[in-house]
Amino acid sequence: MSEPVATEAVHFHVDSMPALARLTFDPDRDSALTRAITAVLEAPLPAPTVPVATQAGGALLIWQGPHDFLIETPGALLPALEQAVAGKSALVGDAGAGLVSFTLSGSGVAARLDHDRPGPGLCSRVMRFAALRVTAVWRDDTVRLHVDRSHAAYVRQWLLDRWDAVEMPAS
Repeated sequence: MSEPVATEAVHFHVDSMPALARLTFDPDRDSALTRAITAVLEAPLPAPTVPVATQAGGALLIWQGPHDFLIETPGALLPALEQAVAGKSALVGDAGAGLVSFTLSGSGVAARLDHDRPGPGLCSRVMRFAALRVTAVWRDDTVRLHVDRSHAAYVRQWLLDRWDAVEMPAS
């Protein structure tokens, strides 16, 4: 009889009201608007697998699609972004109400998710997780998953049942 294989630890905590904003616009359609937005952000727009840390407020820009960007911890950037897009073909608004963020850590995260990681260091990817579309952001030894609020209970239970993950109190 073979010994059971020990699973590597995965810990997670849930942020049910993450500080997230969604920016939706076509960067190729209006170059003046794109310049105005990047000036507010003090950073270029992110690429599909490369999030960008902003100079202004330390926010993190995450690509979700050609016209769809998430901004983690937008803070003081929101009023300036709202002003930059006013009257234009663009939207900026609170995404924290519609998303839940799971932060995964522990020795088992790399073993389970590194095959989906697009590159070393800080990177992001829109991917399938527990059969759902999620946005994953790898930072150091953690992975942050942004999940539609309607699927949060399912993802939490999936982590507990399938990965034997341990839920930690939110920090």
